[in-house]
Amino acid sequence: MNLRCSSTPALAEEVAERAKLLGLPSRIVDRAGGDSLTLKGEAALSLADLRAAHEGWLPDYMAGR
Repeated sequence: MNLRCSSTPALAEEVAERAKLLGLPSRIVDRAGGDSLTLKGEAALSLADLRAAHEGWLPDYMAGR
């Protein structure tokens, strides 16, 4: 079973430590920070714009926009 979790860096460390104490395999695969997402060869994307698109589409859709 695979579980993906998004959290603060401090919480990620705590979750990994608790998993270790319980004998459960876990690993932290990446860390991120800042106010934009930049993919190789692409323009930076504002996290605020990404959040608005992700969180706003359903209310806009339901309102017929």
